Amino acid sequence: MVFFISLSFARPEIKATADLISQVCSKTLNPSLCSDTLKSDPRSATADLKGLGQISIDKAQSNAKQASGTIASLSKQATDPKVKNLINACGTDYQDAVDELNEATQSLKFGDIFSLRQRALAALSYPVGCDNSFKKPPVPEPLVLKQANTKLEGLCSVVVAVADKLIGGSN
Repeated sequence: MVFFISLSFARPEIKATADLISQVCSKTLNPSLCSDTLKSDPRSATADLKGLGQISIDKAQSNAKQASGTIASLSKQATDPKVKNLINACGTDYQDAVDELNEATQSLKFGDIFSLRQRALAALSYPVGCDNSFKKPPVPEPLVLKQANTKLEGLCSVVVAVADKLIGGSN
């Protein structure tokens, strides 16, 4: 009987209510992208905070992989050697972002939330670096690449926000 009583006091997992999604998304670079992304995944209806973390990692990974294909196409089309080199460097950045997100999945799986946050921040830094590489010296960045960078930054910031909420509890 004591076993059942102690279970009744156990803290239930926080489910991904609209309020929880709103709390997480308010701490991201692009709250509407966050909300749309999380709500569009059917897993979010029954996910707890860790589940939202996995959904956000999956979405960021998928986006980075898709953008890698776009980057490869841009590289083939580029005629200016400087632009081509920068685009190729961005391709490497995106692969590094995918690798960091793979590690983030493992960190979440094993409950290493500080590592999860670190991996998410590292993944976020790659599209930022890609964007910045076109600024010094100024070289025109292809619009589709700029858009891909902005989206990946936004998606990685969701992973960071989930990690922050997991670290901070209900704050």
